[in-house]
Amino acid sequence: QAFLNKEGKLQLEKASDTQSKWAEGEFAFDNKELMEIMIEIASWYNISVACQHSHLLEERIYFRMSRERSIDEVLEVLNDLGVAKFIMKSGQIMITNK
Repeated sequence: QAFLNKEGKLQLEKASDTQSKWAEGEFAFDNKELMEIMIEIASWYNISVACQHSHLLEERIYFRMSRERSIDEVLEVLNDLGVAKFIMKSGQIMITNK
């Protein structure tokens, strides 16, 4: 990837694994907070997210999945992780205690 450094000069740097996985059409999160993950998923599928217990959003998880999968498939995999319960209700992802 390329970016401008503090001196305003173009600098090249190897893209992170997460960035390259995103470019390959995957969600790829390694030890990321659930909040960060849900922001990206909500943006990708153009839906909103509601969480009944804010402490759940601080949970860190490892998660990889193709962006070509349906939102129902993504939520099924997230549920299998056992961190919280993810359900689709009225066009919104609801996150509750397991």
